[in-house]
Amino acid sequence: MASNTIQCFINEKDCSTEYRQKLIEQMDEIENYRDSFLQEFIQHKQNLQEHSLMKQIDQWENESIVKIKERAENCRQNCIKSIKKSFRQIDYKLFSLNEQLKQIRKRKKFNENSFNELKKNLIKLTKELNESSHIFIEEITTLFINKINLIDRSNMKWKEFGINITEGNELNQLKNPSSMLIDKDDDKITYIVDSQNDRIMKWKLNEHYGETVAGGNGKGKQMNQLCYPTDVIIDKENDCFIISDYENKRIMQWPRQNNGTGKIIISNINCHGLAIDKYGFIYVADGEKHE
Repeated sequence: MASNTIQCFINEKDCSTEYRQKLIEQMDEIENYRDSFLQEFIQHKQNLQEHSLMKQIDQWENESIVKIKERAENCRQNCIKSIKKSFRQIDYKLFSLNEQLKQIRKRKKFNENSFNELKKNLIKLTKELNESSHIFIEEITTLFINKINLIDRSNMKWKEFGINITEGNELNQLKNPSSMLIDKDDDKITYIVDSQNDRIMKWKLNEHYGETVAGGNGKGKQMNQLCYPTDVIIDKENDCFIISDYENKRIMQWPRQNNGTGKIIISNINCHGLAIDKYGFIYVADGEKHE
């Protein structure tokens, strides 16, 4: 068997000198390595903007700016089309008003009612020009840019004790939970798939009672029911839950804002697990088809 021990077959004095020389060479090698690392470390400290994490943030910023500019340009082009259409309508109305003025002047029959009507029409045209009531900008709260956060695991601490939850169907109980999901926007909120109670529970940090956010209306196939769900994910873009409704062999989309009713987005599927990527594509594990 190979050994790192240095063996010597000459006299003790020579062996000691040779061994010492080897140690000195190893020390020199370590010091050279140390000096090289120190130089690299100093460069890193002096150039924080060149850190790989900073480059990731820069890349996200640039990609987000591109998306915003593309969205803005698309809105500008649509806005130009709508404004031109509105201007054509104003052109037509202005032409009609001019014709009325010509006819009145030609006939030399003036009356106050005619003038009042013309003034009213001109005021309407002015308002249409400056305040397009049928064209406006709407801000949609749905995110089309991924939000980023910095996770520093060196600051993370584990608590030795948590809250004990007993088996049952009350709001402070669970029965055979199969999976859980931590909200990426608020890590103090956890969603638990309470399988045997046929519901999805929302649980806040240090709270003793949870909140039913989907199902919880007994076992069944109605749109407000689940039957042994096994997994849940969040679709941020559509602000909804995607739920694997296992025993009903379907995948449900459920609004996050209220525990109302869901809708079937995939049926006849033996789904055990779900995942969603940053583009909003959903991935389904089909246990029956092994895919």
